[in-house]
Amino acid sequence: KSELERQQSALKTELERQQSMLTTDLERQTRTLQTELEQQQSTLKTELERQQSTLKTELERQHNTLKTEVERQQSTLKTVLLLEKETVQKVRDLESAFEELRHSHSNGSRRDVEEQLKGLGEAVSAQNQMLRQVSSRHSALEKRIDQIDEIQPAV
Repeated sequence: KSELERQQSALKTELERQQSMLTTDLERQTRTLQTELEQQQSTLKTELERQQSTLKTELERQHNTLKTEVERQQSTLKTVLLLEKETVQKVRDLESAFEELRHSHSNGSRRDVEEQLKGLGEAVSAQNQMLRQVSSRHSALEKRIDQIDEIQPAV
């Protein structure tokens, strides 16, 4: 019976020793995994912060570029609108001058009237050319503004 007790005691001691070794090994593995996890989290956090910073910088750059382009287009639009206004006024002046010329037809010689009509025709032609240029610039500007409007929501 004492041999059996001795064997039981030896087995119990061996079991406790193996449990202690397993517990120690498990604790060591847990610490190792925890350290690796913390390192990975730190690396991911750093990379995320770097990417966020890069994206923020790029968004600010795009915003500033678009803002500058919009301001430039607004300035160009103001110029085009001013030219259109001036052109409309010049056309009105020419129409008025033409009407005056028609009424004064009976007061002047035919040659004077023809000279005045020729000069008026050239002025009208020049104004029409200017109107075509203004219209072309205005159309190009509207297209560019539409392009900017398409880009801005994406930003």
